Amino acid sequence: MTAGGEGLPRWRQRLENYAKALDLLIEAARLNEERALSDLEKAGFVQRYEIAWELGWKVMADYLVAQQTPPKSFTATMAIRGALAAGLIDDGDAWLAAGALGHPLSHTYSVKKRDEAVRAIGSRFLPPFVALHDTMARHADG
Repeated sequence: MTAGGEGLPRWRQRLENYAKALDLLIEAARLNEERALSDLEKAGFVQRYEIAWELGWKVMADYLVAQQTPPKSFTATMAIRGALAAGLIDDGDAWLAAGALGHPLSHTYSVKKRDEAVRAIGSRFLPPFVALHDTMARHADG
């Protein structure tokens, strides 16, 4: 299955988008380590996180489809379970928790919850996001 006129399989095109989103998230995490972020910057950090998470599970699903082992349904949970079974990710629980974190953040105005989430993104969720990218990049090169 190819996407667009680029001739790349859909999962590879999505991986390119994921890599760009992940770079932006890493940039925000580094800035957060260097100094306190403003409220506007924290909102941008959360948005970058949500985009990276969404693209991440969709890379998993697209890859599984390309390998003819598609998830039973095209949902984040099923894609994550399939990716775990296929050895694409090592920490399915972190990916599921990352998804559970994202939705409430979009609908909360609690500064305390947002700030806790910003800390968790950098410490708990960024490493599995990077690991997925590295694994999928090896598949793309192989």
